[in-house]
Amino acid sequence: IYWVAVLACLGVMAGSVAAVWLASYLVDATKEDDRFLNLNDVKLAYTTILYAEDPENPGQYIEYHRLRNDTENREWVDLDKIPQDVIDAFIAIGDKDFYNHKGINIKRTIAAAINEYTPIKLFSSSKGAPKLTPQLVKNLPEDTDAEGLGGLFRKLREIFRAWTLEKNYSKDMILEAYLNTLRLSGQLGGIQAGANVYFDKDISEVTLAQAASIAAITNAPTYYSPIANPENNVERRDYILSLMLENEMITQAEYDQAIAEELV
Repeated sequence: IYWVAVLACLGVMAGSVAAVWLASYLVDATKEDDRFLNLNDVKLAYTTILYAEDPENPGQYIEYHRLRNDTENREWVDLDKIPQDVIDAFIAIGDKDFYNHKGINIKRTIAAAINEYTPIKLFSSSKGAPKLTPQLVKNLPEDTDAEGLGGLFRKLREIFRAWTLEKNYSKDMILEAYLNTLRLSGQLGGIQAGANVYFDKDISEVTLAQAASIAAITNAPTYYSPIANPENNVERRDYILSLMLENEMITQAEYDQAIAEELV
C-alpha cells in the first residue's frame, strides 16, 4: 500500500509538472496569434473584380473582368447571404453539434492527434471530433509541421487555437470565416469561388445537391473534385445528403429530389 501511494503521488507530481510545462509552451508558442486569428480582419488573397458602366443602362455597373493571382481564387461572402442548405451540408459532414457545444471536444481531438501521430489507437477513428473550428485554425496560420513529434505539437497548438477562437468569437463568425477560408480543388478558396467555378452560379443560387457537392470536396479536394472525379463527388454528396436527412435538416422529398439530380 505504501509503494502504491508513493507511485500515485509521483504520478500526480509528474502530471502536474507536465501540465504546467504544456500550458507554458502553448502560451509562448501562440503569443503572436492575434496577427492571423483575428476574424474581424482575415488577411487572405482575394479575387479582384473590375466593374464597368453598362452602355445599355447608364448608371448601372456590370462585371467586366476578374484579376486573380497564381495561387488563389477567392471571394468573401457574408453568412447571411449563404443558403441554409449550404450551411447545413458543411455542419452535417463537419460537426453536427457545432451550434450546441461550447467549444471543441478536447478528449476526442487529443485522441485523434494520438491516433495520427503515435502507434496508440484510442478510437477506431476521429469520428465525433468537431472539425469546423480546428479546420479553420489550419486554414489561417502558416504552421506547417506535419510529421512525427513536430506534427503532434502542431496538433496541440491547433487545439489551443481552436479553443481560443471558440472563447473569443461567436459561432456565426467562426462558421462564416470557415466557409470563406476552406480550400477546394486547385486555386479555389471558399464556397463562393466554388459555386462560381463548378456551377457558374452565385453561392446564393445553388441547389441542395450542389451545396452537398461543394461540401463533399473539402475532405480530399482532388479525389472528390466534381470535374476530375465526378463519381467520387456524387458518392460523397449522397452520403452528406443522407446525414442531412438523418439530422432532420431536410425532408425525405428534398432528399429524394437531390439524390436524383445529375451532377452538371
